[in-house]
Amino acid sequence: MIEVLSTRRLDASALAELTESGIRCTAHDFVDTVPREHAREIQLQPGERTVLVSSQNALHALDWKGVQVRCVGEKTADKLRSRGAQVMSVHSGAASMSEHAVALGETCTFVCGSTRMPTVEDAFAHAGAALEVVEVYDTLHASRRMDGPWDGILFFSPSGVRSYHASNAQLASSFCIGATTGAVAQSFGHPVVLASKSTKLAVVRAAIEHFRS
Repeated sequence: MIEVLSTRRLDASALAELTESGIRCTAHDFVDTVPREHAREIQLQPGERTVLVSSQNALHALDWKGVQVRCVGEKTADKLRSRGAQVMSVHSGAASMSEHAVALGETCTFVCGSTRMPTVEDAFAHAGAALEVVEVYDTLHASRRMDGPWDGILFFSPSGVRSYHASNAQLASSFCIGATTGAVAQSFGHPVVLASKSTKLAVVRAAIEHFRS
């Protein structure tokens, strides 16, 4: 049987799809996120700025009602809408999101975690545009040695890739949630397959299609 490692826990339906395709999955959360207490005091002002969001972890404790948002991923967009946000665009990655906002000349706030790729900040700096950065959670590695061998590894964030490599060295084919995560996996030497969408299920299905072919 094909053996894969998921660097985040998966729900029952995703695990069932893997099993039905002859793939056995071992899962461990390689990253923990801890909300910052001060996030409850942050006020997002509807209509004054565009808020950029690249992770669902940034949604907690904030009042999103009426806030104009550009975000990464359909699930993040759905959660923002359920909180009353006005989702102006949904992107496949942070680069697309930030380039879109820069091109429109928008005044933006980036709500994010303490550990992140500089993709958004770099896009604004390169354009000479101002960007307010608000950190609302911390990202902590939860690395653990996972003995394979693995036919494939599912990665869902750059932090997950780094956390995996803090305790493991095997360079199996990697199935990544987006281009930024894929670039980090590739920098460690993994062959990379990108998911068609920025969702966990799309990563799972990318692995299924790869091993089916």
